Amino acid sequence: KNTLNIYKKIFKNSLIIISTWENENIELINSLKNENTYIIFNEEPKKSKSNINHQIKSTNKGLNFALQKGAKYSIKTRADVRINKNNLETFLIALLKTFPVKENNFTKSRIIVPSLITFRYRLYSLSDIIMFGETQDLVKYFHKETFEDGLKKLNLNENNLFVNETPVIAE
Repeated sequence: KNTLNIYKKIFKNSLIIISTWENENIELINSLKNENTYIIFNEEPKKSKSNINHQIKSTNKGLNFALQKGAKYSIKTRADVRINKNNLETFLIALLKTFPVKENNFTKSRIIVPSLITFRYRLYSLSDIIMFGETQDLVKYFHKETFEDGLKKLNLNENNLFVNETPVIAE
């Protein structure tokens, strides 16, 4: 509740979307809802390594909801993280405009993440702690594909999570 109060001050005219699970304390979580705060209760996916499927599903559902509501940009945070910086939205949008991507058929702009738990020499190591970008780009990043299906595309499985001696894992 304290985090939501901070976000309502920092992101005054923005949607706040909480994407969580059907088995959570529905009454408590619904008490957080107001005119700009939306709650999505999702059916839990099957267990996966480091709960990656949970992260994919809840984030995908929340971002698609934001897209339906017309949100051009989104900040995705984990529930165990709090952002507290005035004018952050303006700063992040300015970064996207300052460092545009080259013309391509996949992304409209960059996805901005802090270096927190992002490892330079680990494949696919973009941290999921905090991410900012155009909502459409983030939806592509958090595509509905399960962790196991992604492993199959790389010819990997739960017993073999290495590409060139680099683990393909969360955090």
